[in-house]
Amino acid sequence: MLEDLTMRQILRFSPDSVRPERAAVLALQGMSGDIEPDPRLDAYMDKALDLLGRLCEPSAVYQMVSMPEFDGVFRGSGLNEVRTPLAGIYPHAQAMALFAITLGGPVSRRIAELFEADDFVLGYVLDAAASAAADRCAEAVQEAFGGALVAAGRVPSSRRTLRYSPGYCGWHISAQRGLFDLLKPEVIGVTLGKSLLMEPLKSVSGVLVCGEPGIHEFKNAFPFCGRCSHRTCRGRR
Repeated sequence: MLEDLTMRQILRFSPDSVRPERAAVLALQGMSGDIEPDPRLDAYMDKALDLLGRLCEPSAVYQMVSMPEFDGVFRGSGLNEVRTPLAGIYPHAQAMALFAITLGGPVSRRIAELFEADDFVLGYVLDAAASAAADRCAEAVQEAFGGALVAAGRVPSSRRTLRYSPGYCGWHISAQRGLFDLLKPEVIGVTLGKSLLMEPLKSVSGVLVCGEPGIHEFKNAFPFCGRCSHRTCRGRR
């Protein structure tokens, strides 16, 4: 069974399985759960979630990598920050896998069409809903990889798997090139542009790191933390 884990795993998800909670969509629009949204926004939310359910085609691929392989991916073009959380995390990993997920092309095209038609509110809400769904899809892959490791007897159930992506927390986005060279996520329709942006836009890539829960702990005291607009790294732990 361990041999199977070294192979590429391609996963397909139902739209319902990645449907985001309304609160998550509102949060991406800068609204907390304490604020009662305008009823008109509720109507747009219903439309957006309906469109998302009909258009998204969630899929993923992950592939285990060795420590030396990931060393090269992590270094990228040598543009990482001097100190990064991931640099202190992955050397302690018991298993790692590169991954990519996508919601597919139709939902991204629909978002672009809405903005081109000046339907800005629905476009904005659908964009937020799709981003939240992409996060849920990435979480599903994270859980699938961790579960496969436990089922294979590779790690005990007490181990924790978390994902990290180029472009965040001091890991330079140039690492995408090496990640794509190894993972080849074109198999699920994800490609990398010259600007290092993925197509379709509602896609996520990175590394899944499994190890003792404590390896994922770090203080938000890096120089780049003050410039971060996400601040979600601690909450997911």
